[in-house]
Amino acid sequence: MSEVSITELRNNIKKYAKLAQNEDFQVTNRGEIVFYIKSPKSYVAEAIDRLKGAAETNIPYEDILKGKLKDL
Repeated sequence: MSEVSITELRNNIKKYAKLAQNEDFQVTNRGEIVFYIKSPKSYVAEAIDRLKGAAETNIPYEDILKGKLKDL
């Protein structure tokens, strides 16, 4: 994960928007993390990891879905 200052991001937003398609960034302000920019590939990888974890449990998928609906 790359690190970029908020000022650098603001000044070169088009550059980082293009890079964010394949790379994750952590945006900092005076050395403190303000937020993260995650690429679409990261979201897919994260979803796959979550599904793998859910598949390894003995909890029925219906219960997992009901729990997610309650969270909404």
